[in-house]
Amino acid sequence: MGKNIMNDEENLALKSGFIGEKKRDASSSIRGFVYQNLLAIEELIKENTDRVFCEYVEDITSIDKNGNCKIIQAKYYTSKLPLSMEEEVFREMYCQYLKLLKDGNLQSVIPVLSVFSPGNKSISLPDKKKAVEWINDNSKSVTIDNLSDLDTRKLDKAEREFAIIKLCGNQENLDAYHAAYTIDQRKTDLDKLRLNLGKDLVELMKDQLEESSLEVLDEGDKLEKVLLGLAYLKIIETFDRMAGKINEDEEDDKILRHKEIRRSDFIEYLKSHIGENNDSIIRSVQSIVMDVFFSVLANNPDMDVLQSQIFETIVNNTVKWMSELLADSTGQAAFYNSVSFESRERVMKFAGFTVRKREKAILMCFPGIQSFLKYLWKIMLNICMSKVKFDFKKDANLMDPQYYIVESEKEYICFKFKSDFVKSSIILPSINSDEGKEKRKQIYSRMYYMKPEKWFMGGDTNKYGRYDYAYRPSEIVEDLYPVSSIQADNDCFYLECMECIGIDGRDWMKTEACEKCIFSRECRKENHNEISGTI
Repeated sequence: MGKNIMNDEENLALKSGFIGEKKRDASSSIRGFVYQNLLAIEELIKENTDRVFCEYVEDITSIDKNGNCKIIQAKYYTSKLPLSMEEEVFREMYCQYLKLLKDGNLQSVIPVLSVFSPGNKSISLPDKKKAVEWINDNSKSVTIDNLSDLDTRKLDKAEREFAIIKLCGNQENLDAYHAAYTIDQRKTDLDKLRLNLGKDLVELMKDQLEESSLEVLDEGDKLEKVLLGLAYLKIIETFDRMAGKINEDEEDDKILRHKEIRRSDFIEYLKSHIGENNDSIIRSVQSIVMDVFFSVLANNPDMDVLQSQIFETIVNNTVKWMSELLADSTGQAAFYNSVSFESRERVMKFAGFTVRKREKAILMCFPGIQSFLKYLWKIMLNICMSKVKFDFKKDANLMDPQYYIVESEKEYICFKFKSDFVKSSIILPSINSDEGKEKRKQIYSRMYYMKPEKWFMGGDTNKYGRYDYAYRPSEIVEDLYPVSSIQADNDCFYLECMECIGIDGRDWMKTEACEKCIFSRECRKENHNEISGTI
């Protein structure tokens, strides 16, 4: 049987499995959502996989080259497992199993419960007696004539399950389901899963990428992070809403195609986005965005629901912003000017670089990009969480980085935060005290010509206060000189050490009042005032 005909028959079965599932959505838990998407990437890496669907029939539906269909329900728990979870999932997936089998167009259906649950007891398959008890719930008496009734009748979850089992279930199907049911319990953390997938993606792509592409990403684990970020972005594309009104039959086809990721297309996607074009720069930086997002999640498992939702929206908006900002060399230069440790002389050459060289220069700024994103996100999160009652619709602009951008400034990423007393600020790479004065002098050599009124620069908490733009970069031998608090602001800038804003470890679960610290003229640190020591 030809693969196209085979796919058509598989699709009929998948559409049957999707009946009654159109309101299905991804996990409400941000970590559950990430875990689910990482599992989808894991499936796409496997050599025998043909196609993967996210949030279609199940959390993940994976069809191999022989027409075997694996349906995976992903569960993520850092604390105790809910008592009813095993029974609920077993029953839910039995219903999906029955729908998929109804047309007989799949070689086999393999139900998988994939549970991330470090520290929890091991989950085991129920014996046949227990399985029958879990399935035979006689508390409902709903019947349907065919599966399509699931889309037209208003049934709750329990009624829907009872109706499917009544219509399609029998002892033979239950025995086959019980035999096929698989439990995949993970006890390593998300960070470890992410790192392993990065390595697997490098192995998958090492013979697919050009040598010049590998040269750009050959240092440390850059290639692993970029590939994983690209893979993750490909997965979340399938969650985008589709525009336009279409009839029901067309809608079913369109949803299926939108959710489908073919492994061959997935590999081609990774290959095409690590190439010599502006799109490769966009995708590389977006991959770093996702890497920083993952690292924050890994260290802050107890972030509350509101914080998690706001944070995820901020990250998604950052991904979109980067696609606009980095679409041309002007935006790339402004970004590089903001995240680089290099001198003005080096940065001024950036616009004349080839695309490949520009990408390499930006990727060399990974530490600067990381601190830029973390401080920007934490400031935005603080602004949102400081509101008495945050409204996702009314306050949507507060979660968009572009809301804070001064569009008229083209040389660097210029911010204006409403509660800040300055009109222009820049988030610069963090510089630790042991890195010396040279990096700060190089940054000053750039800032001198643009003169942002405030530098947000973490790292060395002893460097803060009010400084002077009066000296040309060539005149700075060792130090910059502080200025008195009574001197006019002309040609002055404020260096904010960012000690009041936590971005490491579990700091993201705390909310800082920015208007009382980094947006204020007065330093809150004990024994500090506006006059600082030297840089």
